Amino acid sequence: DDGKRSETLGDLCSFRVASLSRLRIQSHLATISGAADHQPETVFGISAQLARHGTVLHREVATDDKLYNLEWWKGRFGAIWKPAQFQRLVNLMERAADLGARDVVNFVGLSWKAGALAAQEGQDCYFVEPQKQCLYYNLTFPRGTQQQARTVIQAYQDTFRDNAAAIVLVWGLGTHLKNLLGFYPHFQMQAEKGSGKSKLLESLQTTLAFQVLSGQMLKTDHRRRASVSFTSQPVGWDEFSKLPKTVLSDIDALLQSTYRFEFTRVGASLTPYLMCAPVLLAGEEVDAQSLQSKLCRSSLSKERQGTIIPHDLPVFPLWPWLQFLADIEPARLRDLHRHYLGVCERHSRAPAGDATARRMMENYAALLCSWALLCEFADLDPQQGGFIEDLLAEMNSHIVDTDGSRLPWVWIMEILLSELEARRYDYPHCWDRVKHADGHTEMALFIRPNHVMDHLSTAPHLRAKFDALPIKTGRIFKNQLLQSPVVLADGVEKTIHGRRQGHLTAISLSQLEKLGLYAAPDVQP
Repeated sequence: DDGKRSETLGDLCSFRVASLSRLRIQSHLATISGAADHQPETVFGISAQLARHGTVLHREVATDDKLYNLEWWKGRFGAIWKPAQFQRLVNLMERAADLGARDVVNFVGLSWKAGALAAQEGQDCYFVEPQKQCLYYNLTFPRGTQQQARTVIQAYQDTFRDNAAAIVLVWGLGTHLKNLLGFYPHFQMQAEKGSGKSKLLESLQTTLAFQVLSGQMLKTDHRRRASVSFTSQPVGWDEFSKLPKTVLSDIDALLQSTYRFEFTRVGASLTPYLMCAPVLLAGEEVDAQSLQSKLCRSSLSKERQGTIIPHDLPVFPLWPWLQFLADIEPARLRDLHRHYLGVCERHSRAPAGDATARRMMENYAALLCSWALLCEFADLDPQQGGFIEDLLAEMNSHIVDTDGSRLPWVWIMEILLSELEARRYDYPHCWDRVKHADGHTEMALFIRPNHVMDHLSTAPHLRAKFDALPIKTGRIFKNQLLQSPVVLADGVEKTIHGRRQGHLTAISLSQLEKLGLYAAPDVQP
């Protein structure tokens, strides 16, 4: 009444809202390619001081529909005693949201930001659901010196002969080149019992600050998805070969897609996932038949064991390494990859025209790029320890060992021969000898490719195997057969069980034996 203003102080909530800023999250296409961003997403970053965290601010990310949702605020920050007044506070703060507005990129590792390469840590990202979207949402990359990098590389070259462990280290450091190359292989690390695989994995986790997940962690789809999303930092999957067949089929599909990139949204809230992290597959028995052209490998054995990695080995300076990679011109890296691809082709044992072998050479060329840049970063001679020769030897061993198992038609023929042996294949087929122009004959199997695919797709006991095949039609199966050296003749007519059967394909048993496929012809006397 006397014209004087009075104020009464009261408790509004159990936390102090420090800031509310508008954030524009760069789209996944701009993040992985450096192209112009045509589809950014707007969210709001909220920083608040909580009693339980002391002076350290707690940060959350909210979408438009959460800003006035009091239950959301209570679940993430604390109690709200005056709801109406608190909503009035939010209304005031959102009017100033553009004061701290900024463009952000949700990616841990090396990615493109506004058309330029940038290294980012977990604290630089603004995930709506961080624990669900990225395994490394709170990762801080280790710092260090050039001398520490040299010490680490030397230790891994000494711990296993033939650079068996150093190859894994170089692969793990080169994963951050993925957004420059557009692809990066997974890695298969097979080991004998007692060869030191567990010790090496523990050392790699410390050295590279990456996580290895057990088979138990990989049983659910959302855990597998979260482990490879929004990062170029590698992740390890250990002992997953013991999981059920249905889970292994899903794992195979995920690994196929993360050789490059795959973006998806999941759930009612359409939570985004950019699945791209290269995966280290470890275990006594890693079944990666369908992935042979999308991974590199190294095998550990007792005979290769060397000096044990010391407990006081420093961590690799990952943050300076990422800064070094961010300064590299993309054109220079592509030229470097082309150069090492030429090196791989000149030293390869694969025949000309083998498309899957060429992709394998591209994968190993990516590792050689990583090694060359690593030597430049640590001031080392690229010939140190014979790394290049050992990697090329591993590449040729990989190509030769998988010669009969890289193509889908080989997997289908392996299943077919088992079905014939078990007498479960009821479609018309026969065994007979084919006479060549020079007069000699050889045994062949006569089938119709469409019948084979019909059998695989309808037999209940083959359902899981059929679902895992990358080809589903007889037309594609026949095309792959005709491109291979196993077909002796096509469009053949035969009398089978008193009926004339046409359009049969004659498959050479001797050629199948060269690929490790053996048949027992059922020739009637």
